[in-house]
Amino acid sequence: MYDYPLGGKDNYTADRAAVEGLLKVWPDAFVTVRENRAFLSRAVRYLAISHGASDLLDQETWKGIGDSWNGRVQQQFIWRSRDQVARFFAGTDLVEPGLVPVEEWRPEPDSTDKAKPAGWGVVGRKR
Repeated sequence: MYDYPLGGKDNYTADRAAVEGLLKVWPDAFVTVRENRAFLSRAVRYLAISHGASDLLDQETWKGIGDSWNGRVQQQFIWRSRDQVARFFAGTDLVEPGLVPVEEWRPEPDSTDKAKPAGWGVVGRKR
């Protein structure tokens, strides 16, 4: 539905009808939607994720995870390699220290946690 007031072509008849109905009671809706988009493009400059790392775990650990999650986790969880995660950040400048195991991304100075890395951490800034 949000696509229609922004001038997009990927919307449904029902979406257009809902927006037209909204305009009858709130004529300035399109202005608000466009201003919201403009605000987000100014304010949202960072992409930050931590992502399960397929290339940081050994096969025994993988099997253990699969065995423990089998039938208990409804949402599919996709583990990705460092290269796969890096592709999400094409067109961004990585914030130091870049794409590293989550335990190495600006750890607390007094951190003594020496857990085996199982995820990638990265923050990218929009150019």
